[in-house]
Amino acid sequence: MIFEAFNPDELVLSKKDVLELLDGIGNRWKQNKKDNWKFLTSLEMMKAGIHMTGEETIKMIWSEILNGFNELLIENSLAIAKGNKESWAETFNKIKQAKK
Repeated sequence: MIFEAFNPDELVLSKKDVLELLDGIGNRWKQNKKDNWKFLTSLEMMKAGIHMTGEETIKMIWSEILNGFNELLIENSLAIAKGNKESWAETFNKIKQAKK
């Protein structure tokens, strides 16, 4: 995947990018087909759905998925930092609450 002027806040995956990502996952799972057959079957069904879905819809859906994962990563990092009593975590939390 090549992104010109990379901006993580505007990261959007094309249909081709998503299919390449899923192919990579499938290739790893194929190393143990016996244990991963259910996952591989589901992955193929997911890929079929992506093939039938329009490019703009795929971009919108995956943009939301990526934004959601970014939020989860931030929340996880904040929870860990709070648990470790790191001072920046409380400050970050106060800033976040003030923005709401």
